[in-house]
Amino acid sequence: MTDITIFTSGSGGNFIQHKTTQMTSLVFALTRVQPKIIYIDVDGTPEMKEMIKEKTGKFGVWPILFKGEKYIGTLDDCVDMNEGGELKPLLQ
Repeated sequence: MTDITIFTSGSGGNFIQHKTTQMTSLVFALTRVQPKIIYIDVDGTPEMKEMIKEKTGKFGVWPILFKGEKYIGTLDDCVDMNEGGELKPLLQ
């Protein structure tokens, strides 16, 4: 389960920071694993940025959750999946 990664932006202000904290808390509550957080504007490589665009079809929507190289979703997607009981199995 340690290959859970949240990609986010360090330049998104309090709004993005709050959403990143919410996603981190949700992942931890379901897995008891602290996800890796990558600030794409600071730590991201051009290859990472291209992978995100290819896998998600979006860029600039933060935070987003990956399990390995599989795109799971945005915070809103993850909250919806969690409500339906679909998120936890995707993270295991």
